[in-house]
Amino acid sequence: SSIANPKVRYRLFLNGKEVLNLPPRDSSLDRAAAFFKGSTLSFQRSYPVCSEKGESLPDMLMEIEGIIGHPSLAQRETAAFVLFVNNRMISDKALLRAVKDGFDSTLKEREYPIGYLHIRMPPALVDVNVHPQKSEVRFWDQRILFGLVRDVVYQTVRNFKAPMEGMASLARKSGNIPEPAKMISDFRSESSEVQALFAGVPKQAGKNIEQFKLSQLRYVGQIFDCYLLCESTDQFVIVDMHAAHERLNFNILKRGALAGNNNSQMLLLPHTVNLSEESQARLLNQTELLASFGFEFEAFGPGTVIVRAVPQMLDSVGAETVLKEVAATEFEEEGQGVLKANIDEIAARIACHASVRSGVQLEREEVYFLFESLDSEEFSSACPHGRPVVASFSKMDVEKWFGRDR
Repeated sequence: SSIANPKVRYRLFLNGKEVLNLPPRDSSLDRAAAFFKGSTLSFQRSYPVCSEKGESLPDMLMEIEGIIGHPSLAQRETAAFVLFVNNRMISDKALLRAVKDGFDSTLKEREYPIGYLHIRMPPALVDVNVHPQKSEVRFWDQRILFGLVRDVVYQTVRNFKAPMEGMASLARKSGNIPEPAKMISDFRSESSEVQALFAGVPKQAGKNIEQFKLSQLRYVGQIFDCYLLCESTDQFVIVDMHAAHERLNFNILKRGALAGNNNSQMLLLPHTVNLSEESQARLLNQTELLASFGFEFEAFGPGTVIVRAVPQMLDSVGAETVLKEVAATEFEEEGQGVLKANIDEIAARIACHASVRSGVQLEREEVYFLFESLDSEEFSSACPHGRPVVASFSKMDVEKWFGRDR
């Protein structure tokens, strides 16, 4: 494939017409940039391979590089993301899952990112003879590699600060930009087990990470009851205020739940919530998890719970809505990553009901307080449901709308 062999010129003809012409490039990252347009980040990491005793092995090096698209560019098919191992295109559901997990709370369940991942490792660590077409491989330790891939993607995605490029997103949704694949056909890497095998040393951070700050924009006004209009020297920027506040609240809630210090407020009068007996049982099964967010409740007869305390950012009406939603949800009880997934699920529901709603008019001071708070947060480019927080149009884009580019 052309990405794995960037120094080779590729030309593609369809019915006698040239439809693709890729000149030689110095690196796979440079070549891949021809396929993955819009808001993207690149990464490149180098890991010395170590023995079980933690000693580096001479001439044993593994590299992980790739490009990932903004969460808002995600697709419903896995074909939008391409995997390579030692210059060979492969299919690997576990690696794709590691990439998706690295996007954390920025993708919906059935969404998949666009981009590519290339792993270069000593041939002795991978078996390429497990599939007749050699499209599948077997790694020396799938679990360790899963953690490394998830971690490098996670560390990259959290740096998405710049807005989604509005025109690129519109073009993709309208079908004017072909999908990448059509053009080219609870384990963390910080654990001692991973560190015993790899001494991860960043070789190069994401090349195109921009130091974008919402607080440095000039706020212009609010339209359609929900969108904040801003401008910089050469950009027209739109912020979804509900999505922005939702991301901020989600991060606060998640940190608090993991640290055990979410703020709770006692209700002056206990509040009863009526449920079916089946829903009541599901809700009571999550008592301990909900307590980590600030809820305090107990059974109060068949099909009823009495609520004595709720998260500080919720009122009693919002709290009742969240509890009913949780009671209607079938949560996983066992398996890797289940606790994190359940925390994310509940944090997202609370954040949604606690965040500013469409129709509320924000004062300028409130807008900049929101912007400054979000500037210091990770994963600030998308809300917990995977929707973009901010989009931008260049000055040239705007001038094209009015024919001033001619």
